[in-house]
Amino acid sequence: EGFFLMFERYHDTGHVLLSSTVVNGPTNVMIDAPTSGRDTVFYRWHQHIDATFERYQAMRRQITGYSQTLQELAEPLFEIQNAQVTSFRGTNLNNEIITGCSYHTIEVSNGLDFRGDEKTFIHMTHL
Repeated sequence: EGFFLMFERYHDTGHVLLSSTVVNGPTNVMIDAPTSGRDTVFYRWHQHIDATFERYQAMRRQITGYSQTLQELAEPLFEIQNAQVTSFRGTNLNNEIITGCSYHTIEVSNGLDFRGDEKTFIHMTHL
């Protein structure tokens, strides 16, 4: 449906614009789905998205006499009966997830055409 494609783009564009409003650096955690929940603006943005969808549903009810409620939309189509997570990092831990980040520095002077005698490095952070 056209509305849902437009609404999805609106939602995604909001994440991109909000991520670019940081003081230090080009973007913040709002740009990536796995990390966007770390920024408090994420919850305000999604509150706005939910309110906008509710207004759309109310308008749809007025025009057509029918719309699904959020509860109806949230009704599960399937049920997960069992799930388990196994970590293979170091020890075999069941139902425990190890998170963190790693930092790497790579010297790229030989592979790129830079002038001067100074070495060039790339500093990477992997979340």
